Amino acid sequence: MKSVILIICIVCAALSSCEQSPDWPQFGHDTHHTYSTDLSVSKYLEIKWQYQMGSFSESSPAVVGDQVYVFDCETLYCLDSETGTLTYEVPAYSECPSTPAVRDGKVYSAVQEDLFCCIDAQTGSLIWEKYLSGLHWVNPLVGDTALYITADTFSYSDPMGIPILHCGMVPQWLTLLALNSNTGEEMWHYSVDESVYEVSGVGFPILVDDSLFFYTNYYEDEESYYINQEKSDLFCLDAHTGTLKWKKEGVLPSSLIELDSITPAWMTYYNNRIYVSMKGYVIALDVETGKKVWEYRLSKGWDAFLSCGYGMVVANGEGFVYCLDAEEGKELWKVPINGGSTMPAVTKGDTFIGSSDGTLYRVDLESGEIVWSQYVGGFLCSPVVAHGYVFVGSSNNILYCFGPSHSFFRAGLIVCAIVVVMGFLLFKKNRKSP
Repeated sequence: MKSVILIICIVCAALSSCEQSPDWPQFGHDTHHTYSTDLSVSKYLEIKWQYQMGSFSESSPAVVGDQVYVFDCETLYCLDSETGTLTYEVPAYSECPSTPAVRDGKVYSAVQEDLFCCIDAQTGSLIWEKYLSGLHWVNPLVGDTALYITADTFSYSDPMGIPILHCGMVPQWLTLLALNSNTGEEMWHYSVDESVYEVSGVGFPILVDDSLFFYTNYYEDEESYYINQEKSDLFCLDAHTGTLKWKKEGVLPSSLIELDSITPAWMTYYNNRIYVSMKGYVIALDVETGKKVWEYRLSKGWDAFLSCGYGMVVANGEGFVYCLDAEEGKELWKVPINGGSTMPAVTKGDTFIGSSDGTLYRVDLESGEIVWSQYVGGFLCSPVVAHGYVFVGSSNNILYCFGPSHSFFRAGLIVCAIVVVMGFLLFKKNRKSP
């Protein structure tokens, strides 16, 4: 009888392999932008629901409780996470890929090019709004005491005079602000420079305890926007006051693959290290000093987008996904996937990658083996994982939700029933035996 009970426990454990996880409340999952969660997802996935949005946005959703919040270019949608049905929609602004931030029953996003707002997470009603210039690409950063946002994002013109928004990969901005998350009142602001022709903040700041980290680019001239390779710096600000703690100049790879551009594609914090992706390199920096600990050169000199978790750094470069040891920078595995400009979502045992060929891939974190894939079409955005589900948007204007396969669960329940019946009959037989 004990063996039968053991079998039943094993089967039930397999059926419940999908654990309840923390929410995915903002861009990058957390203030460190690790794009990683403690969730373990069911091995058997299928499309649970899909929602047709009005237009295409390369945005990833935020998921909090039983609600999913996602942008297209003109609308913020609030969906039921279990069914995909629309709870409400409100006007929003997202010219570049953006993810709303959700905390304490509030949602933070842009509603116009120069207007930022806070709405009630359950109803969509306005709580407060604030004028901020240049909100081309808005990914708010919400900490315990404040809301941080970059503004004065700028564009430039190509040789034909056509304006080009400077956010093909990462935003270029001039101002970092700290706002009271309850009222929208400005607490402090930090300006990197008054002229976009000299220097700009680049990418998305990260918040680590009481410190904010971000990168700057210095330009050689206003016509080419070539980077001055000796002056790009890593900044550390006091998150409460906005005062400069330290600045590390010339945080660069040992050699550059593309001499005209070293814009960091991504920056994240994990286990006392800051990991920066630059053209063709992944660099690990000491969080206290900004000094380089190690660097890894990718096979191709393209931008890579980073996720960190479980002692690993997963980098999605154009054409390959790499897994590096976070402590030493040693390559653990490399797998060819046309991931495009998307972040891998690291989970307990796996990483999910949205590809430019319309396929969502699941790669085993230890071996680098592709263990599952699903084609849905279009160009896939960065996936997020919350509450046992995988959410990913597509250029066909659809948000997909992948969940545990119903057929697998039905088969598992049948197996459980058979095991229980057999165990009961075996128990009765043993009781009758002398």
